[in-house]
Amino acid sequence: MIPHVSLGTNTASISQMNPPRSARRRLAFTLAFLALFVAALAVDRPIANWVHQSGISAKMKDATGAAHYFIRYGLRFYGIFWFTIAACAVLLMLRGWQSSALVFLSGFLSLVNQPIKWCIGRTRPFHDIPPFQLHPFAGGWHGLIHAEAPLSFPSGDVTLAFAMTMTLSWAAPRLRALWWVLGLWIALERIIEGAHYPSDTVGGAALGIVCACVARRIIRAIGHYTTGRTYGQ
Repeated sequence: MIPHVSLGTNTASISQMNPPRSARRRLAFTLAFLALFVAALAVDRPIANWVHQSGISAKMKDATGAAHYFIRYGLRFYGIFWFTIAACAVLLMLRGWQSSALVFLSGFLSLVNQPIKWCIGRTRPFHDIPPFQLHPFAGGWHGLIHAEAPLSFPSGDVTLAFAMTMTLSWAAPRLRALWWVLGLWIALERIIEGAHYPSDTVGGAALGIVCACVARRIIRAIGHYTTGRTYGQ
């Protein structure tokens, strides 16, 4: 006689042991970014040397007149806060206050890159300081206020760009591919211009995504409190 075996309890136990799909996705995403960051660190010096020796960065930095404004506001528009404001205005008209507030809040949170730069103290490429020689808290409180100019990790433009990429992918998912292309373009442009090492841009992208996720949690909580509905439902 074959004994009866109940699978109900075992199945429940197994499901409790397995982490939720969202947790596994976050873990995989984190590990992928860590691997990418380590790879970026390995090529920081050779890529920065190539950019410097090629003369591309010098031409971009020394551009004047219309070329200067094209590089500053044309090529890099996606990593400028004015784009965030414009996106908020469009979303407010088309999608409502929650989508607009999500984009604005994520952009605002991306400003956290400034104190992080000051705490880490990594100087931009080719300022007579090796890429892995750090000067945390340089310049005291005055250095914190002006950290954006001489310091590079993480990239502020890329932080904002990837905060926009994530939030706009949620607010306007049909254009998700465009938002990701723009985010990656900003990261590439900052390297080509010689303003950042590759690892600066990877760190900025990760920070921007975190800012977007934090902003989404806050907007969801506010939306649920005010309307009884969670953002995205």
